[in-house]
Amino acid sequence: MRICILTLKNHIYANLLIKKILGRFNDDTFVIIESTVLLSGRGRFGALWKYFEISGARYVSSQILKSIFGVIISFFVRLLRAKNHKFYSYKFLNFLNLEKIAMSSNINSPQFLEWLSRDVRPDLILSIYCNQILKERLIREPALGAYNTHPSFLPSYRGVSPTFWVLARGEERTGITLHKIETKIDSGAIISQRVVDILKEDTEYSLYIRCTEAAFDLVANLIEQLKSNVVPAPIQPRISQESYFSLPTKEAVKEFIKHGRKFWTFKELISGK
Repeated sequence: MRICILTLKNHIYANLLIKKILGRFNDDTFVIIESTVLLSGRGRFGALWKYFEISGARYVSSQILKSIFGVIISFFVRLLRAKNHKFYSYKFLNFLNLEKIAMSSNINSPQFLEWLSRDVRPDLILSIYCNQILKERLIREPALGAYNTHPSFLPSYRGVSPTFWVLARGEERTGITLHKIETKIDSGAIISQRVVDILKEDTEYSLYIRCTEAAFDLVANLIEQLKSNVVPAPIQPRISQESYFSLPTKEAVKEFIKHGRKFWTFKELISGK
C-alpha cells in the first residue's frame, strides 16, 4: 500500500505518531508531505500577527518558546543519537519504507495535485495534525480514502487547538477521533474514538502527547483493515453535542490560567518519555 501522510513541518506531536506508524508498517510505502505555513493563505509574519491579535502575547510567546526549545532539544538528541527521545525526528531514523519527504505551502494547488497524482499515486491519505484544509479533489485522490486524526471527542471541539480549549473550559475528559475527511472541517464520518481523561496536573503539552499516543491504535487498526480489504464502518459518536472553536482568544487564555493550567514545562520538553 502507498500511504501519503500530510502533516505540519517540525510538529512535535505528529512526529511521535509518524515514527510509530513507519515502524509498524514496514511493508508499505510512505510519502510524507509537510505543510510549511502557520496559517493557510498567510505568510509567516502575517500569521504571527493574526495570532497576536486574537490569542495575545502570552499564548503566542509560549508557543514560540516551545518551538525554539524543541529545535534546540532536537539538535542535542540527534547529536547524542538518543533515538528513543520523543524529539528525535523521523527524518533521521532511516526508515526504508519512507520513500520521500516533500514540503508544500498549498496542498490544494494544481501543481501539487498534479505531482501527487503522477508521482505519489497514494492508495490512502492520512492527515496527522496538518493545518491546511483539504479540498474536494485532494480528498478524492486516493482510492482507499482520506482520514484525519483529531485530538478531541468529535463532534465536540471541532476546529483549532482542541487540547487548549478543553483545558480552558474546565473539561474532565477529552479524546482522540479518527474520521473520514470531508470539505467541512472535522465533520466526516467517525471511524473510531478513544477517551482520554484529563488529569489535574495536565498541561496543554502533556494532554496533547497523551491524545497522540492514544491515536496510534486507531490509525494502526484502520491501516490493517484496509490492507485486509475491509472498508471501516462509521460508528455513532458517544457525544451528540457539536461544538466548534477557532484560534485561542485572549479571554480563553485567561480562563486557561485561572484553571491553574500551564502550556508546557521545561521538564516535560527535556524528558524523553
